[in-house]
Amino acid sequence: MVAAGVPGAAFSRDPSAVAFGRVERLTDRVWLVVERDDDAPVFLYVVVGASRVLLVDSGAGGEPYGDWLDGFLMGAAGLDAAARPRTCVNLDGNLRHVGGNGSLGAATTIAASGRDRARAAAARDAARREARRRGRRDLEPYDVGAWLDDGASLDLGGGDAVRVVQTPGHAPDALCLWYARDAMLYAMMMRGGFI
Repeated sequence: MVAAGVPGAAFSRDPSAVAFGRVERLTDRVWLVVERDDDAPVFLYVVVGASRVLLVDSGAGGEPYGDWLDGFLMGAAGLDAAARPRTCVNLDGNLRHVGGNGSLGAATTIAASGRDRARAAAARDAARREARRRGRRDLEPYDVGAWLDDGASLDLGGGDAVRVVQTPGHAPDALCLWYARDAMLYAMMMRGGFI
C-alpha cells in the first residue's frame, strides 16, 4: 500500500475531496489507482517505465487526473519519473475510461483502439451526455494522438514494453494490454468481474 502522506491516498465521499480513494503499489513500477465513483470504483493504472510513464485509462473524470498525477509521480516515483513523457491508453471509449483524458494536457499522448475510429469519436459525445446525466461537469475535449492496432507494442524504455491485444466484445473498440515484465494483463472490469 502507499504510505500515508502520498497525495490522493485517502478515501472520502465528500464531493470536494480528492476522488482517488486508494493507491496501491503492485510492483516496483506499477500502481493501482482506484477512483471513487457513484456506481462502482474505477480502476486506473500507472506504469513507470525507464523512459515513459504509461497510464491505463484516465477515469470517469470526477477529478482532474492530470493535476493529481503530477503530484503523485513526484511524491511516489520521484522527480525523474514526473518529467518523463506520458501515454494514456484507453481500454475502450466508455466514460469510465476516457473521462479524465482532457485533464492530462497536451504533453500526454492519448491512445485508443484503431479497430473502430468512428466509434472512438462518437464515444466522446456519448460520454459527454452521460457526464451531464450524472450531474458532472461536461467531459473535457481531447484528441486521440495514437491509434493502436492488434499486436502493437508500446515502448516504455529499458527493454520493457506493453503489447496491445484487440478484444472486441463488450465494446467493439475494446483492447487489453499485456505487460510481460510483470506478467500483468490490463483489461476492462465490469461490476461482475473481468470480461
